[in-house]
Amino acid sequence: MPNTLRDMTGFLDFFESVPDHRINRKKLYSVGEILLLTFCALVCGCKSWDDIEFFGVLRLEFLRKYLPYANDTPSDDTLRFFRVLDLKVSGMNIFLKNISLQYKGSKLIIVLDGASWHRSAGLVVPENISIIHLPPYSPELNPVERLWNYLKSNLRANFRQKASKYLLVFLSSADRALN
Repeated sequence: MPNTLRDMTGFLDFFESVPDHRINRKKLYSVGEILLLTFCALVCGCKSWDDIEFFGVLRLEFLRKYLPYANDTPSDDTLRFFRVLDLKVSGMNIFLKNISLQYKGSKLIIVLDGASWHRSAGLVVPENISIIHLPPYSPELNPVERLWNYLKSNLRANFRQKASKYLLVFLSSADRALN
């Protein structure tokens, strides 16, 4: 039986692999602490850096169930560290690595659109993955585009209202199951 949310899902492990370009002497918060706070706050409907900071203050004990937050929660200025992150290529590399490890021993084919980070020279494609790129402007070959349009137009408002409740219920359930 896993004893932490990290063991159960690997969700927080992803945060540890995000590159941190900040100056060492200015690092009061781990990348994981900043990303977990931001993720939870955005899912719960926060719209600004100030909102995210306030969410962290209100939900500090909840956040501490998953990460230490030894210096309390980051200020809105600290949260703006996202400006220096380029998660497109590094995030794609993390994704490919995790998928490759999950399906060790299998040959995978992944179809990608023409986003620049899908074609970057810095993209590291594991040996068991082959990439097929869609031709430019080919929404007919990418049916998920129709799904995104539907979701954006019909579900966005409803999602924000319910997401906060569902996230807290999920994390509370996971926490109860692990204790």
